[in-house]
Amino acid sequence: MRTPKAPSLTSVRLTYVLFFAGIGTIVPFLSLHFQRLGFSGHQIGVLNALPPLVTLFGATVWAIVADRLHLHTYLLQVLMVGSALAVITLSLVQSFLVLVLLMGIYSFFQSPIPPLLDTAALESLGAHPERYGRLRLWGSIGFILATWVLGALIRRSGMPTIFFYAYAVCLLLAALASTRIPRVRPRPQPPLWEGLNHFIREPRWVVFLFSLFLLGIANTGMYAFLPLFVKELGGDEQLVGFAWGLGASTEVPVMWASQYIVQRLGLRVMLTMAFALYSFRMFLYSIMWAAWVVLPFNLLHGVTFGLMWVSVVNFANRFAPPGMKATAQGVTTGILFGLSSFIGALLSGVLYEAVGPSTMFLLYGILLAVATVLLWVMTRSDRTSTSASPSSPTSEA
Repeated sequence: MRTPKAPSLTSVRLTYVLFFAGIGTIVPFLSLHFQRLGFSGHQIGVLNALPPLVTLFGATVWAIVADRLHLHTYLLQVLMVGSALAVITLSLVQSFLVLVLLMGIYSFFQSPIPPLLDTAALESLGAHPERYGRLRLWGSIGFILATWVLGALIRRSGMPTIFFYAYAVCLLLAALASTRIPRVRPRPQPPLWEGLNHFIREPRWVVFLFSLFLLGIANTGMYAFLPLFVKELGGDEQLVGFAWGLGASTEVPVMWASQYIVQRLGLRVMLTMAFALYSFRMFLYSIMWAAWVVLPFNLLHGVTFGLMWVSVVNFANRFAPPGMKATAQGVTTGILFGLSSFIGALLSGVLYEAVGPSTMFLLYGILLAVATVLLWVMTRSDRTSTSASPSSPTSEA
């Protein structure tokens, strides 16, 4: 078995930190920037609906190109530089129509970066994909630190647009760090159409992607409307921000422990456990009786997201068609953060108005309970019930 080399893993860690630090500098502040420009809620909604739509196609298309041309790490650098330039351009524009175009370009460059980076990380780990969580946790650290530091910097400097330049710096440094990541080795591939057909012919893939679709809908509704629910119950922006930061901080220990969880319980149990806990989390939100209750409930974020993301990436890596590992990661990203996020935003808005937040979260809890049962039934096999790789002596990732 090939043992991961420390220099390559250091480069992967650093790239994760810098890329997700960039995400942490822009995600909390971009809508506030649009509001300062005087855009209506409808216009801000349109601008925020574009990234999921573009992700659906962009993540998959770029991943296919990477697999076909064996240019994974080179494309990473191009996409990171392109995303940085797109965001700098965003900072200079105030026209709504031009911003719509630029948001599409920004998303087209950024959306493929996570699946390509995950593919490169798994390649660096070689025969030890179960250690993926220990690499990915560095992204969580970068996101948390960047969000807290930049929020304080904006308040002290009085420069609300500084996040654009912070993002660009992080992405350019990430592109530089990624030059030290080893290339993904070329592997024999089936014809493109035959490989893509694998995702709709293989029952486990069909159920897996359908379950991700349901999870993405519920997750989008949670992120979009839980803050509004908290405010309805008497909370404020400070409570919401603290709750989200508290939840994100719990990702780190879960990512660290994921290696032992997947080795001890197996990929199938880990995946279905993540979905079951997401269902339980939705049920908890449905019975919220006071704003402060969101704090202990949000402690589940690290467990739900951490277990889900590590198991999803490992599943896609393990059951990808030959030579199409990046494509598999791109497809899962497109479904989870693209199609389902777009539909989830629209559906959740309707449900929030029609039945209220408590009933909406109750329905999402039931929906994810169904997805959990589907996953458990359809992933029955010796291959999915074992760990992500053969057991071996561990070394730090």
